[in-house]
Amino acid sequence: MANIDKETGEEFLLCPRCKIDMKKLVKKDVVIDVCKKCGGMWVDAGELDKLAKIKEEEK
Repeated sequence: MANIDKETGEEFLLCPRCKIDMKKLVKKDVVIDVCKKCGGMWVDAGELDKLAKIKEEEK
């Protein structure tokens, strides 16, 4: 569920477990949403493959 921050206009997601807003981590062009409470990490479809490719390139 996406929400809009009224002050910044930025879109953020709510954690499916905790129902609180998550912070965004960016690794190259991949956005990882991390829950501030439970630490759960959520990525969009195909982004795990992108992260694996980035990891391989860093070796």
